Amino acid sequence: MTPEEVLEICRKCGARCCRYVSYEMDEPENKRDFDDFRWFVMHKNVNIYYDTDGDWVLEFLTPCENLTADLKCKIHENRPMMCRGHDVNECEEHGEGELAIVRFDKPEDVDKFIKEKGIKFDNDGNIINPEVLKMVEKNDDNKTFTK
Repeated sequence: MTPEEVLEICRKCGARCCRYVSYEMDEPENKRDFDDFRWFVMHKNVNIYYDTDGDWVLEFLTPCENLTADLKCKIHENRPMMCRGHDVNECEEHGEGELAIVRFDKPEDVDKFIKEKGIKFDNDGNIINPEVLKMVEKNDDNKTFTK
């Protein structure tokens, strides 16, 4: 694929992948972890989601400072490895599709999730039924699917 073809693909979605930073989090184990989730999403442009790989991800919606108005990268020749490894054929917009199975955009989303999943805590605040957090499994072909 030529650089021009890649740029055209990126322009179609507004260079979505250049507009956020994400970080894989530990799976929540207790009430305090869910309280931390609430705290994170109380902040502007911060979300948490559970993805199709079974990972909890902290997402900061903030555009890259090197993204130009016409959706080009100012430092394309010297871009970080994170950017170089991004394949437009596997991205959420043009490849794999939406990554989030569960998304928390506000504190109420966390509370609703706890209630809907029936998450129970012991007296120390630990989750007593952690199996309800496993929402993704892999089949024999190593393909993921949701429960």
